Amino acid sequence: MNVAFHAWLSKGGTKGATVRYNRVTSNIGNGYNVNTGKFVAPVSGTYLFSVTVMGKSGCNEHLDIFKNNDRVGMVRSEKSKDLDSGTNVLVMDVTSSDVVYLKCFENGACQCLFTYKDYAYNTFSGFLIKQHN
Repeated sequence: MNVAFHAWLSKGGTKGATVRYNRVTSNIGNGYNVNTGKFVAPVSGTYLFSVTVMGKSGCNEHLDIFKNNDRVGMVRSEKSKDLDSGTNVLVMDVTSSDVVYLKCFENGACQCLFTYKDYAYNTFSGFLIKQHN
């Protein structure tokens, strides 16, 4: 089975909430749910996930990456005079029905995510590298 998705954000998030990437450019295998912002693995396997965040100037932005209820990573942009971005790439084993998603850091406003027109500055994507039996 082929599994891959790419989604991006056209508007900011809410403190402590799951980030719902509302624009989807591909969703092979239908694992990404645009309404919840969560990827639910349709099959078990080794997956690659990539997250990019771009923060507004003068602001820190911090997103936590979760697999089910466990924080497995984070991505952030630092406060600067200009726009700043950060990227994190994770390779991990995922079991069918595991959920991968991002949350705005609970102490951060999540209002610093830079969005502009139809440009994909803040992205969440993933794909299946190898399916497990």
